Amino acid sequence: MAESIFDPKVMKALPVGYDDFSEVVEKDLYYVDKTLLIRDLLEKGAKVNLFTRPRRFGKTLNMSMLQYFFEDGWDIAGKKMEYRHLFEGLEIASCGEEYMKHQGQYPVIFLTLKGAKQDTWEESFDAIKKQLASEYDRHAYILENDRLERYKNRFERIMMCEEDRSGSLSGSSLGEQQLQQYCAGDDQPGRPGYKG
Repeated sequence: MAESIFDPKVMKALPVGYDDFSEVVEKDLYYVDKTLLIRDLLEKGAKVNLFTRPRRFGKTLNMSMLQYFFEDGWDIAGKKMEYRHLFEGLEIASCGEEYMKHQGQYPVIFLTLKGAKQDTWEESFDAIKKQLASEYDRHAYILENDRLERYKNRFERIMMCEEDRSGSLSGSSLGEQQLQQYCAGDDQPGRPGYKG
């Protein structure tokens, strides 16, 4: 007799309140596989993507999935983080190396307005500022690149939340410039364009 998906012995828990892809996969929670979104993004090659869905439709979970797929992450000790195992058995893994070769290759800036819902504009702005500072902190390793020396002071001010209101919003474009320069490097093993 075949097992029913409705059998409580085999039914997975729903990921209510979870917005971290790694947690959903590692806790073996019920997950509707949306990893083909990765293939779609790679095939379309758009410079910017906007994800609009109603509330509670998994936008943050999908963005988290994208982060874990593309992220070239490093821990505090300088060890490269590996996330490939999170995608084993999911649709994107069966699409071939053409897509999987992008896994773990890029710095990812992950911003969500989820935590910016505050009582005042100033509090919302400060919440966004702290989130942006957190992303700068996650990518502080790029400051080791000599080509970015001229950005170092500004990067560190943003990372420490020391920029004023006029400076911190323009910080996002500063980060984009720094990450593009870092990714364009041909002198670092593991970086796109490395010529060894």
